[in-house]
Amino acid sequence: MKNCSICKYCDEDFDFDEETGEEYPVYECQKGNDTSLDCECKDFKKYKPRKYREKDTECDICEYREKCAKYSSGIDCTTNMDIKTHIIYPQDKCIKRAYDCTDFNNSLEHGQVDIDQWFRTVNMPINEEIKALKKAKELDIEIPKDIENYFKEYGIEV
Repeated sequence: MKNCSICKYCDEDFDFDEETGEEYPVYECQKGNDTSLDCECKDFKKYKPRKYREKDTECDICEYREKCAKYSSGIDCTTNMDIKTHIIYPQDKCIKRAYDCTDFNNSLEHGQVDIDQWFRTVNMPINEEIKALKKAKELDIEIPKDIENYFKEYGIEV
């Protein structure tokens, strides 16, 4: 009797059984072989998967992650096998990428850059968003309150 689940060429998927409310595995062979238990397989190769190793993202270990999180919504890139949450922040909102890290630290220490003002500037609406808002107003489309507040925060009348 063969066990397709440990074969190198096996793709495992799951089907949901509505009667029992459980999922059960379904195997498909990449080589096109029959996956029923009584079939002899000429391509069977035992496969030992590598142990999963969790890796931190660049943002996970960055000293500015709390500041980036305050002003930007990150993308959760945690997998089901990760123990802790992993987030990445958009590159255009990243302090570390916008400034060379040492220059940014020096600028903050000497009061040359106000971090709140910097984030306000990089998060303000771009021209395409302003044009889309004006077009929506011309077409009498109702603007949601949160979007209205976002534009008002930057002095753009809605």
